[in-house]
Amino acid sequence: MSCYMVGRDHALALARAAVRFPSSQPLRLHIEDRQVHFCPEFSEDTMLMLPELTGRTVVLPGSRLADLFLLENARSVAFRYEERATEHFDTEPDRITESEWLECMAGKEDDPVHLIKSIHCYEYQACEHPGWKDSLPYKVCKALESRLVRMLPEYDIANWGEPEKKRS
Repeated sequence: MSCYMVGRDHALALARAAVRFPSSQPLRLHIEDRQVHFCPEFSEDTMLMLPELTGRTVVLPGSRLADLFLLENARSVAFRYEERATEHFDTEPDRITESEWLECMAGKEDDPVHLIKSIHCYEYQACEHPGWKDSLPYKVCKALESRLVRMLPEYDIANWGEPEKKRS
């Protein structure tokens, strides 16, 4: 299996979806005894990069979430390719800038199917290292995917429980 660094726009799109999809309803996660909320503001505060913040409620700006997506992906690439990673990949990506975040937030909402596919692509690229399933980006991807699936038009009309039998 190979992996690569996703583009900055990819990480930004996932972060944007977490803070405003659908229509300004930010994602909220429960992680252990904490609530993690995502907000659309930009922040340069590096302390907000640490998911181990104290307190029961953590508010993480979307711009920092995009940074976390990139960092988690870089960990995966570095683990997968070991010493060769630093020769071919930026294993310490530059932080998302305010102008990148504002431009991202000015963009239109992506549709749920494309976002789900983007999540799957990102997960494939970021899953190589042993800490992946304990990471905040992993938890965000799973929560966002679950929210997006429930937004699909076919989801509401499908039977609850056993699938409907096809008639030949």
